[in-house]
Amino acid sequence: MINWRAGLIAARRVAARRVAAGVAWAAASIAVLSGCVNPNAPPQTESAGERLVAAIKAKDARAVHSLLEHGARADTVQDGEPVLIRAATVGGDGEILRDLLAHGAKADAPSANGTTALEAAVTIGNTVCVRELLRYGADPNLRNTNGPEVAIRAATVGRHLVWHDLLFCKGTWTPLMVASIVGDTAAVRELLRRGADPNLRDKSGRTALMEAAYDGRAGIVRDLLAAGADPDAKDNNGDTARALFIKSGRGDVAGVLDHWPRRPGRRPPAGRSDERKPR
Repeated sequence: MINWRAGLIAARRVAARRVAAGVAWAAASIAVLSGCVNPNAPPQTESAGERLVAAIKAKDARAVHSLLEHGARADTVQDGEPVLIRAATVGGDGEILRDLLAHGAKADAPSANGTTALEAAVTIGNTVCVRELLRYGADPNLRNTNGPEVAIRAATVGRHLVWHDLLFCKGTWTPLMVASIVGDTAAVRELLRRGADPNLRDKSGRTALMEAAYDGRAGIVRDLLAAGADPDAKDNNGDTARALFIKSGRGDVAGVLDHWPRRPGRRPPAGRSDERKPR
């Protein structure tokens, strides 16, 4: 006698498995077509990515290398942030970041909020990682559109002096602008050496030179001028680098700006080199 109930149950199970397989195939196809998944990348379990993130957080370079060698993807993303950005902010000698780049991580891969590993490294003052990222092709002129995220990252590493400037920036900042604000001379020089344009502007019309002058960073002002920064450029409010310095009253950059050779046809700004805004 045929057990029709058992047959019906078996048929339902087969149908359920086929539906599940179809849903999984459709989801994978959508992911590939949308560019979220590399179809040529080797399969990776979720646990492999989690172990990679944990090893990076623990600054365990040996574990990171082992995981990458055994199939963990260097372009893993967790909570909208590529692991390369995490590696750029954990400190150290850049060994983990270098290993990720060597295993195919894209130097300019952005987070969901638009931050790149280069900007993150500049913000916290990790010059070693800045150098490695530029060596692997990171664009020194790539703009960020999320000032608050940069501000939060700066504050978490104790750079509270730049919190206000970063939090209320209007976006479109380049790594050179960020380096000029946080006062990282080594990063500024490395970025300039790798082709950073000192005359790019943010939405408010400010250049890296204007930011450095406003914060009274004479050494960075000198480096930017030597790289071709325009001392007579004006922001959207009509202020030059020297005018911004006078408004802030920080440091002593007037002498550098006043005595830097101008291009033919330009006149040096009027006013004394020791001019300050009344406090």
